[in-house]
Amino acid sequence: EQKKETVLTEEEEEYLREYQEMLESVKQVSEGEKRELLKQAAAGNALAGEKLTGCYLGEVVRSARKLHREGIFIGDLIQEGNIGLTIALGSLKSQDGADEFIRSCIEREMRRLLLETETKNVGDYKMIARVKALEESISKLEKELGRKVYLEEIAYDMGISEEEVRSILKLTGEMPDEEISENENIDM
Repeated sequence: EQKKETVLTEEEEEYLREYQEMLESVKQVSEGEKRELLKQAAAGNALAGEKLTGCYLGEVVRSARKLHREGIFIGDLIQEGNIGLTIALGSLKSQDGADEFIRSCIEREMRRLLLETETKNVGDYKMIARVKALEESISKLEKELGRKVYLEEIAYDMGISEEEVRSILKLTGEMPDEEISENENIDM
């Protein structure tokens, strides 16, 4: 799966510079020390897990860069990756395959954030489309009828319930929270 790398904003670039500077202060361990720490962490040694965290923070940044999408702050991906890292180190059962397990946990948490954000955005787009359809229906009906329209007329025209029309109107701020009677004109 090849993906064109997204361009980072100035704010994201600055965040990464500061984060990378912080990572430089983290004590690095040799591959042999890392294997030993993985073995100890898998045996339940929490201190070994804490020491291993520094070994994988660079991996979190690499994964965040790889998975980054426009509209999602890279710092949020890094935060989720760090959560994945913590989960992985806390649930490590064996040194065998530990490296791949940790990387997959890091990416899983980042992908979860991406999915949640995408789902929210799809919902936002659907609601925007419903508001636009409502506005178009009201405009069309007002032109056809030469007057302000009623709630039930809009509902009928859109093929939705009056309650759905009320909900959309509340979102637009065009309708007060108190109920509008079916015979009341809608003014947008």
